[in-house]
Amino acid sequence: NFRPQIVVLATGADEDEDRPRAQMLTQAAEQKLLASGVPVWKVGDPELLESFAIPALTQKHELRAIARSMWPYVAAQHEPALDAALAGLYVQVERILSSGSQN
Repeated sequence: NFRPQIVVLATGADEDEDRPRAQMLTQAAEQKLLASGVPVWKVGDPELLESFAIPALTQKHELRAIARSMWPYVAAQHEPALDAALAGLYVQVERILSSGSQN
């Protein structure tokens, strides 16, 4: 029912290499989205760690603490939701900033 304009796929820092099933599912989702004409933007942990604090964060738990401060109603047991929200926020801000620099 949804018609997304863009999809964000968050990728861990080499953790998918250790999880072949996750890697296979991610690739299948990406192929299906691209075949449907939906742009896919991949975001890695290093990009997220660098973008949410100065100096850059070094641990994912630090990043999730920032996410909890922005969205306190998301409980600790919902870390995947926090990760998705952070990746989505990152991409939206990058898109806005990059479109502003083209004018």
